[in-house]
Amino acid sequence: MNKSSKSEDLRVRRTRKLVWEALMELILERDFDFVTVNDICERAMVHRTTFYNHFQDKFDLLASGMATMYEEFTTELVSPLEAYERLDPDHPPAYFVQLFQHILDNKLFYTAMLTGRGVNPFRERLLSYLTQVSLQRLKYVQSKLGSARIPLEMTACFYAGAIISTATWWANEGFRETPTQISHHLIHLISYGTTGLFKSVGQTPVTEIPLIQEDSETDLRSAQHPPQGHF
Repeated sequence: MNKSSKSEDLRVRRTRKLVWEALMELILERDFDFVTVNDICERAMVHRTTFYNHFQDKFDLLASGMATMYEEFTTELVSPLEAYERLDPDHPPAYFVQLFQHILDNKLFYTAMLTGRGVNPFRERLLSYLTQVSLQRLKYVQSKLGSARIPLEMTACFYAGAIISTATWWANEGFRETPTQISHHLIHLISYGTTGLFKSVGQTPVTEIPLIQEDSETDLRSAQHPPQGHF
């Protein structure tokens, strides 16, 4: 690539970055339906003709940005099944820390996508992806430990929803916790349930307590603890 071509490529990348960030900022201020190309161009300080040299309209800009970020998300978070870890409230899985680090590294985008208005499609796509990943992990664990007491599909939806809800809360709070801290909070809640909010650490995690049988509550007190949950 010659010098002029390299300079042109840098200008293109800079322009696309400016209009994308402008759109993210505007989504945090108003519904996407009410954001116009003029608004984007004014915020990014680029001409309308420049905008249309790169995108057909605001929908094309949004779709392009979402596709790029989704690709980065799915590429960065790929890990081998053998690396799936036991749920330990005191040591959150590396996968969770990595996931929240990715969100923090792209906090403008995820703040807009998770807390902005009129952009639900990306949230739904992310939820679907995390559900699929969770289900794949759970099926691997099942192959090692045997049948589950709760449908894997339901558990996968639970994990994915918990991640999305936690990330949304984190964004609304201004990302005050570190990725490790927010991962610790989430895994602690998954492991201990709401009772873990008010009792000291060291109690029996929810993942180690058998389900209560309808015909005998004494089963809960006398049952042996099964292996701790995995994710």
